[in-house]
Amino acid sequence: KKHQCEVCLKQFGQKSKLFAHQLSHSGQQPFKCLSCGKAYASKSKLNAHMRLHTKTNVHQCKVCDKIFPYPSYLEEHTKIHNKSDSDRPQSKEFECSTCNKRFQLLKNLKAHERLHTGKGLVQCEICDKKFSQNYNLKMHLRTHKMSRVHKCEYCDKRFVQKGNLVEHLRIHTKMKPFVCKLCGKRFAQSSHLKSHETSHGALRQHQCRLCGKRFKLANHLKRHLNLHTGSKMYKCNQCNQMFSQSFSLTRHLKRH
Repeated sequence: KKHQCEVCLKQFGQKSKLFAHQLSHSGQQPFKCLSCGKAYASKSKLNAHMRLHTKTNVHQCKVCDKIFPYPSYLEEHTKIHNKSDSDRPQSKEFECSTCNKRFQLLKNLKAHERLHTGKGLVQCEICDKKFSQNYNLKMHLRTHKMSRVHKCEYCDKRFVQKGNLVEHLRIHTKMKPFVCKLCGKRFAQSSHLKSHETSHGALRQHQCRLCGKRFKLANHLKRHLNLHTGSKMYKCNQCNQMFSQSFSLTRHLKRH
C-alpha cells in the first residue's frame, strides 16, 4: 500500500517514512544534536550528523579535507572543486536583517522579509494562515480537501461537516451524553466511548515507532507522537496559546 503526502503528492511504501517526510513541510525539527544543538526532521539524519562529531564511518574530501556522512554528499561536494569559478554557484550574499537567514537571490530575500513585516502576505481563506509567496499558498491549499464552512461560535474553529461541529460544541457546553456501561465514565463523542470500551482488559498493542513505548488506544499513541514532533494541535480560545496535549490545555484553562 502506498502512503501519499497530501501536500506534494509524493508516495512512500511505509507510513513511518511518510510521517518523517511530512515534517519537512511543517518545518519541525524535533531531533536535536546534544553536541552542537543542530536540529533535524528525522532521527536518521541526526544519526548521520553525529558521525561528523565522532568521525566514524565518514567520507573525507581529498582536496579540502571536509568530511561528509554520506558518499553521495561527498560526490556532490567534489563537483565544486572540478568547476571553474564562472561555473560555481552563487554565494548567498543577501542576508535577512531580522533573523540572519541568507539567500542567493534578492527577490527571495524580499519574499522572506514579508514574513517578518506582515506586509504583502497572501492568506488562506480557510484557516487564515499567511504566506510570503503564492506558490506556498497553493501548496498549502492542497492540505484542505474540502471547504470548512461550519464555524464554531465559541472559538471560530471550522469544520467540513455539520456533525463534526455538533460534536465539537460539546467541548464548550461540557455535554457528555455517551456513558460507558462498565464503569459509568461519560464522553462527549460516541467514538471516544467506543475507544474507551476497548481499554477494559485490552493489551497495549499500539507501539510508538520512534521510542518503542506501547499504548492501549490508538488515540493515546497519536497524542504521544506530538511529544516527538512538537506538534501543538490544541489552542486556548482565550489567549491563543497552543499545546501538544489536550490535558495540558485543560490545565491551562483553569488559570483563566
